[in-house]
Amino acid sequence: MWSQIRSRLPRAMVAVGLLSAFATAAGTANAAATNGTTTAAHTTTGTVVTPNAAPSSCPHGDFCAYQGVNYTGKEQKVGPCGVYELQGSGWSGPGSWYNNQSDGIKARMANKYGVTVYVTPGAPSHDANGNWSPIWFIQNC
Repeated sequence: MWSQIRSRLPRAMVAVGLLSAFATAAGTANAAATNGTTTAAHTTTGTVVTPNAAPSSCPHGDFCAYQGVNYTGKEQKVGPCGVYELQGSGWSGPGSWYNNQSDGIKARMANKYGVTVYVTPGAPSHDANGNWSPIWFIQNC
């Protein structure tokens, strides 16, 4: 149902507000340097991995989100520090993620209003069976 309600204009407006909120909350120059725009992320096909190893498609330095459990299905990688909108449909329900950023860096996951829903443990960390339903945005640093 929510995927039908979502539209580009409201999401873009929320993303601009999120960038401002995240930059203020985090106080980082990197987040502020995005100048009020969301950074595009790219997608690819995910791969199955052992629980403690990063997926081969998720390079060191990236946070990788997967529409399927166990690091399968459509993948969205986020690299440079910023706020990223989950791209396309299918991000409601079970999925997985791998935080393969530099050691200790946490990622924040936020709902459509920019409210933090979850903060990952420091990298490297992962969840082979998470829930994407409440998540619209990822701040990877």
